[in-house]
Amino acid sequence: YQVGLIIFDHEAQLLCRFGNSLEEVQKSLKTVYSGGGTQLHQALDKGRETLAEGRPAVKKTVILLSDGGSDRKAADKSARDLRNHPTQPQVICVGLGAYVDAALLKSVAGREDNYVHIEKANHLEPLFELLARVVGGEAASSGVVEERLMAPRPFRLEHTGEWFPLQV
Repeated sequence: YQVGLIIFDHEAQLLCRFGNSLEEVQKSLKTVYSGGGTQLHQALDKGRETLAEGRPAVKKTVILLSDGGSDRKAADKSARDLRNHPTQPQVICVGLGAYVDAALLKSVAGREDNYVHIEKANHLEPLFELLARVVGGEAASSGVVEERLMAPRPFRLEHTGEWFPLQV
């Protein structure tokens, strides 16, 4: 996989180009802080420009994290332009915080099921379910792990290896 990172507030900035190592992206994330106003259209436009740098013939996904507080008309136009890019990227929007413009972020995503709202950092399960569906093509609705092993006394079972799902 290749990951790029764009940050934005009153302007958009490409922090990591596609092809950077995961370590470089993680290092760059540590420099991100909250700041000025939200200009979604600039972030979406920068994302569209950046897609040309990715590997050809590979499915592209743009993940936008925002409160959605932005100019609706400009954001909708940039989102349409992004979704109509020759690479046909899937756009995922994550509304962060208590006060989110969900209608705008759903519109930017292009599909209601490509939007998730995360009010608090410890409520990330819906985000991971959405990302699992995007990456894997299907959401895991539940997972079951069973392990039935018996060890005669005086022996006991200490370690059997990694868990694996029996059904999803």
